[in-house]
Amino acid sequence: MRLSLIAMVALAAAPLVRAAPADLASLAAGQELRGFRVASVYLDALDRPMGARFMHRRTGFTLDLLQIESVPQAFTWVNSFATSDQGEPHTQEHLLLLRGIRGRTLQARDSMSLVTSSAFTQTWRTSYFFHTTAGMDVFFDVFAEQQRAMLHPDYSDAEIRLEVRNFGVSRNAEGVSRLEEKGTVYNEMVSSMANPLWKEWRAINHAVYGERHTLGYNQGGEPSGIRTMLPEDIRRFHAASHHLANMGTIAAFPKTAALGDVLARFDRMLMRDAPKGAPRRADSLEQLPPPAGDPAGAIRMYEYPNQNEQQPSPFSLVWPADRRLDAGEQLLAELFFDALAGDATTNLYRIFIDSRTLKSDIGARSVSANVQPWGGHPIAIAFRDANPARMTDEGLQAARARAVAEIERIAALPAGAPELREFNERVASRVVERERELAKFVGTPPGFGARGGGSEWMDHLLLLEKTAEARKSLTLKPQIAFVRTALAANGNVWRDYLAKWKVTGVTPYIAGARPSAALVRREEADRDQRLAEETTRLRAKYSGVDAQEALRRLAAENDAEAAAIEAQSKVAPMAFLKSPPMTLDDNLRFESVRLANGVPLVASRFDNMTGMMAGIALRLDGVPRDELRYVSLLPQLLTTVGVIDKGQPIPKQSHGKPWLEILLTIIPALILVGVGVPTVSAVFKLAKTSDTECVINVTGQQWWWEYDYP
Repeated sequence: MRLSLIAMVALAAAPLVRAAPADLASLAAGQELRGFRVASVYLDALDRPMGARFMHRRTGFTLDLLQIESVPQAFTWVNSFATSDQGEPHTQEHLLLLRGIRGRTLQARDSMSLVTSSAFTQTWRTSYFFHTTAGMDVFFDVFAEQQRAMLHPDYSDAEIRLEVRNFGVSRNAEGVSRLEEKGTVYNEMVSSMANPLWKEWRAINHAVYGERHTLGYNQGGEPSGIRTMLPEDIRRFHAASHHLANMGTIAAFPKTAALGDVLARFDRMLMRDAPKGAPRRADSLEQLPPPAGDPAGAIRMYEYPNQNEQQPSPFSLVWPADRRLDAGEQLLAELFFDALAGDATTNLYRIFIDSRTLKSDIGARSVSANVQPWGGHPIAIAFRDANPARMTDEGLQAARARAVAEIERIAALPAGAPELREFNERVASRVVERERELAKFVGTPPGFGARGGGSEWMDHLLLLEKTAEARKSLTLKPQIAFVRTALAANGNVWRDYLAKWKVTGVTPYIAGARPSAALVRREEADRDQRLAEETTRLRAKYSGVDAQEALRRLAAENDAEAAAIEAQSKVAPMAFLKSPPMTLDDNLRFESVRLANGVPLVASRFDNMTGMMAGIALRLDGVPRDELRYVSLLPQLLTTVGVIDKGQPIPKQSHGKPWLEILLTIIPALILVGVGVPTVSAVFKLAKTSDTECVINVTGQQWWWEYDYP
């Protein structure tokens, strides 16, 4: 009744405007609806509309709506291209969600609204995502609060310094004060940049794009860059990047949420921050300068701190970012390199990893490949846990030569060759796997808000932006058909495509990380020097007092500043939901029917789900009270006992094969005995520590542990 009244009022206010359709099945590109223009329609595995992209006319905001039977959830992204190695995007992520009255209000509302949320920063986008089990109204309240926090932050300069990087004071057990470098962002990145995979990633980006290219900067922040960041730097970055035209949201709602109502509510929220004139210009990859990377074939190996200089380490072969791939060729390239480098069936696994067929021993334990879907589509073949002793320039060049020769050999295989046919069959099997993965992906609730959640939906929709169709298949049906057509063609399809993609005839970069004990000592010395210089500055600031007194005064100032921030940013407690949900899926569509024998059935139907779950509810009012304790055994009995054969329960795995059950019991027992005897003996020998002394100092920081071996 309420919706009907609203519709009547809207029609009375604008009688000359023809109402646009408000359901997914009737949408078409170019239509105007509730302040939005339809850009494209998303189709499920059965080619039925299950979502659409809408562009907000007044703000330029991108809204992707998905119709999935789950709780309301949203994934909001911001184009956040780094402008230096100071880590502005990463710092902004921390500040918006945690600092100022706006950030703290958002956290308080989340905790009282059954919200699960998280955020992360990637190379050129920062993402904030959440879901709530409290229903649509609460979802939009939280979304509005998030929009205020993102667009109108009110954190102070002092909060920026505390979150980014500052000097703090700790005391040991003897009461001696010690100066420390603190800051959530700083300590996180100090830890991250000691990771060999991060160092390899930095080497790859520098080789591909250049050290001063936007995509070559460290969006998380180099520790040296973070130390130079000032409050005005982060405020300047926020003003340039955080506006609605530079943002978008992927939102998923159950079918009970009316499309017109959802769009109208988003429109009202966006209009609160609409510019007076035309929308601002959004930042995009297309606006970036071309890559300014290393010369072809260059080697970039960065050191990472590790006392063990034989620590297994990563390196990659990387082809430059100088190609343009549509969605079909992106998929074809991914499938080729997946069949080339990956599991035990792939060519490079047999050459570099499998001891039975090894031809080039770099000591690696795994090999994989990746075709980046943006930024010039650089291609990387990654080797993990290689032996540093063999990662000399000569050893790396030999590994590169072997991998490149294998790619060129595949490209040169004649049409009809058994090996080419076998390779294409492996690619074809991966096409089937990808189809299944996509069907499951599209039919599974996104899970926005989970701590371990990723950017899969955002990445998938970015890929679909490269397709020309207005009605886009979320399961990539046209692209998969393109791949199958290419594989069915006469001749060697890889010869032309590898040349077109600038893979053959090009020497890839080598980029990776090596362990360095000397770097550990250099970083410790540099840190000690910074602390000594700061201590000298503090002593001068406090009129020449000794170091311990200077640190005592700094600690007092820090405590006073923290208390002032807490008082200024204090948020009043929020009330819990007035009407909390009684289940996890109050909005789920279901029906109650009776089966032929009178058993009641409660069923939910999903348009896109690829799996199902069945449950059984048993009435217990007929079970004698003294036998109710046995009911707890039913789930275990029903799921593990299997069938009864001659009065004996037979597990389903070995039903009808008692000899197999006996064999599968005896063999593991013999293995355990064979391994257990020497293991127990070794444990007792190692337990003798009378001649061993090891002292380890462990200091607990805010987000990490510091270990010192004196």
